[in-house]
Amino acid sequence: MADRLILTSQNSYEQIMQQAVDFKTKAEGDVKAITDEISDMVSARGGVWKLPDTDSEVHVNAGGVVFPVSRRALLMPFMAADPLYADYHALFMREITCYSAPQQTTTPHTASTASTADPTGSEDQAIQQYMKACEESLRTHSTAIKQLQGVRDDIKRFLEAMEPSFASPDENENEILSLMVLGRKVSMMRKTFSRLGPNHPLLTRFATNPPCWADRHVRQTPTKCFVTTVEFSRRIAIMPASQMIRPPLLEEGGERHFIEDIEMYGLRYQPYCNLPAADGHDFIAKSAEEWGKVIDMTGKHSPTVTLIYKSSRDTFAYPSFLNQVTGRSGLLFALRDGDTHRFGCFVDGPLDPPKDPTQTNDYKVPVFFFSLSGAYDAPTKIELSEDRQTVGVAGTQGVVKDSKGESCGNVAIGRGYLWLGFDQPGPAADLSSCQQWIKRDDLSEGYKGTTNQQDQGTLAQSQNFTCDEMEIWQVVSG
Repeated sequence: MADRLILTSQNSYEQIMQQAVDFKTKAEGDVKAITDEISDMVSARGGVWKLPDTDSEVHVNAGGVVFPVSRRALLMPFMAADPLYADYHALFMREITCYSAPQQTTTPHTASTASTADPTGSEDQAIQQYMKACEESLRTHSTAIKQLQGVRDDIKRFLEAMEPSFASPDENENEILSLMVLGRKVSMMRKTFSRLGPNHPLLTRFATNPPCWADRHVRQTPTKCFVTTVEFSRRIAIMPASQMIRPPLLEEGGERHFIEDIEMYGLRYQPYCNLPAADGHDFIAKSAEEWGKVIDMTGKHSPTVTLIYKSSRDTFAYPSFLNQVTGRSGLLFALRDGDTHRFGCFVDGPLDPPKDPTQTNDYKVPVFFFSLSGAYDAPTKIELSEDRQTVGVAGTQGVVKDSKGESCGNVAIGRGYLWLGFDQPGPAADLSSCQQWIKRDDLSEGYKGTTNQQDQGTLAQSQNFTCDEMEIWQVVSG
């Protein structure tokens, strides 16, 4: 009997030990997998996790001026601990939610030992204390793993945000190009100019190999104008996807000369917006300049844009449309009619269908229209009167009616200035059937389209048209 109990005790102890070993092995594997992933992300971009030398300096290029910075200073634990941090953060830093100071966590209390006041403590109490200690250790481990995963995600976001500033695998692209501008040296990496396009005027001005300028000195463009142009080009080249870059602020009276200088070097004094990855599809807005003008019309501060619906990807089916846009706010609609007419509208609010799929939800919301091409020669904003600041959204089994009570479509924007899924009677089979019109008096100056007998113009080729492509972007302030 005693031997059997001893054997049972030994077996249970060995099982406990084996479970502990198995858990330890798994925990070590989890930690190693995350740390290896972090190390691989850093090394893939030419970085090292630990610097062998922390006493030397790195060279930083700011606005074409290169100056040394101590490595040791860059390795301070957290910039937020620097008293001067608040002064320069608001001016120079863009929030990417990386490397925030870790939240203070309460150190788990270790399990207390059995009370010495009761030397005959029960076995049940000892087991409970042991289980409690195990649970606290497991919670501590789980918390540490989650925090480590958070660090990994922070580093990933940081590396993605800083990607344009990293050295290129192509050593030629890392070449430092310099010019003398009225006695002042201005420097920039070749890869920064390369992102502006092959043989861009700024690249050929800095380049030392053909095609390039023979004169290595800038003699006529003022130093301040040239440096500002170079800095603006750098911001354009490294700006993240879906973010807008505004042109530099100018002193009063100096606008004309700077605009002339910047256009000489292949840039325009206007907002630029870097389009996100197209996933094999073309966008309705054709350039960063064109896109920047449209986003600037929204008046959003430091805006970011996200493509949430594209008909060639998500289909023109109304349920698919609702699945992508419901609950989103700040919606920019872009439509294309043929190869010539591109236009849309901005709804500065949500698109809310009714809870009852057979009903319609009509509500007030700020709205304006815009034209990219076709009806106007350049991107143009069309403001609407207060009574037109409305949106009507039908349920999947409902229909939006016009002012005469006739069933017309799935969505009405601007009190009928734009109908999606339009038919008479409506709705149509899908959203590609559209109607767009605007009273002639509401159109901005420069309209070159046609007007009908009711003195109504349109941003499309004709009032009733089949949409070739529709995009909806969410625009939010940064």
